[in-house]
Amino acid sequence: MPDEEIARKFGLAVGTVSQRRAALGIPKPDRKLIPWTSQEDALLGTMPDPSVSKRVGRSPLAVQARRQQLGISKFGPPIRPWTPQEDDLLGTAPEKKLVRRLKRSYEAIAARRQKLNIPPCRPNLWRPEDDKILGTRPDEQVALLLGRTKIAVRARRSELGKVTWVGERRPPRWTEKEIQLLGKMPDAEAAKILGRSVNSIKLKRQRLGLVSQ
Repeated sequence: MPDEEIARKFGLAVGTVSQRRAALGIPKPDRKLIPWTSQEDALLGTMPDPSVSKRVGRSPLAVQARRQQLGISKFGPPIRPWTPQEDDLLGTAPEKKLVRRLKRSYEAIAARRQKLNIPPCRPNLWRPEDDKILGTRPDEQVALLLGRTKIAVRARRSELGKVTWVGERRPPRWTEKEIQLLGKMPDAEAAKILGRSVNSIKLKRQRLGLVSQ
C-alpha cells in the first residue's frame, strides 16, 4: 500500500515509512498498475473525485478516468440541459444580469454563449439610434431616455461634434461691470447682486485668478 496509508495506519510520519521501505529495498507501489477493486468502484460518484482519491490512495486524475470509464456521473446535482428559451436570452444582457434569471453560474452562461457563437452584450456601446437623439433635447432628458449619466451624454455629444440643444437656456455672457465686482465682496453677495449662482461666481473668479473676500 502507499506510504501515506501505512503512515496513517501505524501513526508514523510519511518520511519515516519511506525511509524504512527504501532501506529494505522495497519499491514504491505503482497504483496505476494495481487493478480497481469492487469496493473502490463503489465509491465512485458518491463523493467528489478528490475525496475518493484520498480514500483509495489514487490520484484525482486516476479516479476521474476510472469513473468516466465506468460511465458514472460526477458527484453533485445533475447538469440541467439548456432550453431554447434560455438560449434566446444569451447576448441580450450581460452575463452578470442573467445569472439570477437563469439560475446558472456566470462561467456556465459565458461558455454556452461562446459555444453558440453569440456575441456578448455590450450596453455601454453607443448605437446609431442613440447618437441620433443627441442634441435633440437637453442632455438631462437624453440621459434619462438612454439610461446613461449626463456626463456620458455630454461627452458623446462633444465627441461627435453635436451642439447642445438649441432650446436649452444658456447663462448670459459676463460683462465688464460684472467682472469688476468679483473678488471685491463675498461670492454669495456678488451672486445676489448679479443674479447668478454662487458656483458660477466662484468658477469665474478662480479662472481670473481673483481671491475671494
